[in-house]
Amino acid sequence: MSNWFGTSPTKPEGRFQATNGATDVLLAVLCLAGAPLAQTPQQIRLMVWLAGQDQTLIGRGVAGFDLCDLPWERPSFAADRAFLLVVAAAAKTRVGWDRLGYTPPPEPLEENLDLFAALAAALEPGDVAWDDDRSPILGWPETIRLCPRHDAYEHAHGCLLCNDV
Repeated sequence: MSNWFGTSPTKPEGRFQATNGATDVLLAVLCLAGAPLAQTPQQIRLMVWLAGQDQTLIGRGVAGFDLCDLPWERPSFAADRAFLLVVAAAAKTRVGWDRLGYTPPPEPLEENLDLFAALAAALEPGDVAWDDDRSPILGWPETIRLCPRHDAYEHAHGCLLCNDV
């Protein structure tokens, strides 16, 4: 099984597929790189949402998503899209990789980070269904907190990285 990532259902170009293992690593490095960069409540929400795509809990092969499904806010859309591009770039430079507990193969991961960044760059406000509920599959946590071990934002049921054992 694998996961598909895209911009929106109306923009099939640029979609990419990642194996379950590649998905785990992609989400992990995005969460690790993004946590120290997130400065606004909305940026933190984006990181919590990404952490909530935890295959250990929601099932393997169902963690893929279109970026239009993230919990975007109209007033901060452009800044938050730019934030995701910075997060992807930081992950590509291996920010936070030291907290993984393993060294992922850099070439396929860097390619997936480039593809993720291209999807984010292609996302436009018109791609987002603003009235739809874009809560994470696992729901929002009662309290937003960082994992004391990985320094990444936790989802409603703990840490994406701690769960990936």
